[in-house]
Amino acid sequence: MRIGIEVSTACLREPTGVAHYARCLAEAHAAAFPDDQLELLVRLSRWRRRAYLQNPANLPVRIYHGPWLRSPWLRPELVHGTEAWLPPWKEPARVVTVHDLAVLRFDEEWFAPAAFRARKRRAYEQLRDAADLVIVPSEVTRQDLLELFGYDPGRVHVIPHGIEARWRRDAMADPAVLMRHGLEPGFVLFVGRISARKNVVRAIEAFARSPGARERMLVLAGPMAVGGELVNEAIGRLGLANRVLLPGFCNDEEIEALYRAAGTLLFPTFYEGFGLPILEAMACGLPVVAGSRGSAPEVAAGHAEIADPMDVDAIAAALDRALAMGAERRAAAIAHARGFTWERTAGATRAVYAEALAGR
Repeated sequence: MRIGIEVSTACLREPTGVAHYARCLAEAHAAAFPDDQLELLVRLSRWRRRAYLQNPANLPVRIYHGPWLRSPWLRPELVHGTEAWLPPWKEPARVVTVHDLAVLRFDEEWFAPAAFRARKRRAYEQLRDAADLVIVPSEVTRQDLLELFGYDPGRVHVIPHGIEARWRRDAMADPAVLMRHGLEPGFVLFVGRISARKNVVRAIEAFARSPGARERMLVLAGPMAVGGELVNEAIGRLGLANRVLLPGFCNDEEIEALYRAAGTLLFPTFYEGFGLPILEAMACGLPVVAGSRGSAPEVAAGHAEIADPMDVDAIAAALDRALAMGAERRAAAIAHARGFTWERTAGATRAVYAEALAGR
């Protein structure tokens, strides 16, 4: 099978969850199906950033612009857009992944400008007609596509993300990472972009109200993003400057060390299409607090403390329960999380490729 994987949105200095998905999927596919021919496709507008593309499988990287593709192949048999985008080609079979529709579940301007939401709506409408098959990571995202855009239910496949092997092994936290930041084990951890969209302000307020967290630090591990100034304001307003650490963007090795040393993951986000940090933290034995909206309850499957992301007191109470979580429930969460592998994701995704080709 000749497959082109569109990865333009993964060409970033600081990789996002979508970039992580593209890298891990391509790597797992290359390992599991060595007879397939894979290429990574980057559109001209992102070509200068290709040096940031994570490509551990050393797959060929090709440039394209509109209908033009620089490739030794006649053309790929199938193109997979890994982030709600497809090249404008009609000949190959077309599969696209839609990760979440969070920006369309909130009408407030602070969450996403109206013009941005309008562009997203047009994009999802176009994909409804352009894609042969659609992949989503959760049933929540599938239902969003069906409800908001009338997608054909038979063309939308739920394939959960996996977690890397690093999270499925037992290991100690790297002491160098903790020493670098002056951290003692047992802190409360948030992983992701430090953004108002991620409900970080209410997470900080809940941390301040939690009796169980009173002697602990809060580590917000991620780059500043939309609404970051509101996060800094909340830290100052609550007098938490000495108890909140903002290390900025953290690579995988640093995140692993933080997961393995933390006391709990505080992740009460407004709306997730999947929520990889939930499973990564669980796999490391970390109790998790997750929001009650979006796919987080689906992904956690009863193994996390769930709270209404709009209710600070509810988040604080969930944080206290998580910090007191017993060994038996932690073990069940570990077993649940370690069942999600990129090998399974790649196998299910290739089955969708075969279905798309068969339908041509």
